[in-house]
Amino acid sequence: MLAGDFFTIEQTEISIGHVSAVIRLNPDHAVYDGHFPGNPVVPGVCQVGMVKEILNSALQGDFLLSDSKMCKFINMINPKVVTGLKCDISFAETPAGEISFSGELADAERTYLKMKGILKRDKMPQNHENTKLVSD
Repeated sequence: MLAGDFFTIEQTEISIGHVSAVIRLNPDHAVYDGHFPGNPVVPGVCQVGMVKEILNSALQGDFLLSDSKMCKFINMINPKVVTGLKCDISFAETPAGEISFSGELADAERTYLKMKGILKRDKMPQNHENTKLVSD
């Protein structure tokens, strides 16, 4: 979970088929100690994770990214320079009950991420400490 530590959601607007969030990055997060020392860059997997978490929050669900139709990292995000971002996501439920979405991370000057994908409801039980993931 990235929200609350890696980034915070400052404002959210939700309407039918759309969510828009203003987020603030934590430029002092430990991930930047290794990605990359002296020249921090928000990892792509974290950018995708932020979009997924914002959509999960808006839908009040627990969805997993099951398919990435398109994912473009257009510009690098240096969290020491770019701390505030806007996340815009359009979404719709498919006949199969999945969520098809298109999202982007941007600020007033640049777009950093554009992606399209499918979210599928997480079927893993909430208390899965003793759940086997593979057979013996």
